[in-house]
Amino acid sequence: MGVRLGDCGDRVGALKVAEEAVESWRGLVERVPGTFEADLARALTNLGALLGDCGDRVGALKAAEEAVESWRGLVERVPGAFEADLARALTNLGVLLGDCGDRVGALKVAEEAVESWRGLVARVP
Repeated sequence: MGVRLGDCGDRVGALKVAEEAVESWRGLVERVPGTFEADLARALTNLGALLGDCGDRVGALKAAEEAVESWRGLVERVPGAFEADLARALTNLGVLLGDCGDRVGALKVAEEAVESWRGLVARVP
């Protein structure tokens, strides 16, 4: 819903919904470990994008970094299921790092994202 509100121009409403979603998923992850981690990672990815759109680069970067770490953990635990999500999150993180002026960090993350995408393409028949 947050993404849709943002698409309609309601950035404040979108941000509120995205923050609530992250907190809800975070609570579920704490109560039922091993079940809702992908949902939390998606919510963090969305929150990072919305924060970036609203000009909060520091908040966006924090959410994007947490999303990447979440996706990394999921890729380790469930190989083959979340690699595209990790590659997407790495791409977003690279853009945010560049926006924040960390060109070296952005390049490093972008290279990792490209390698992830190449790995995915190589596995598709």
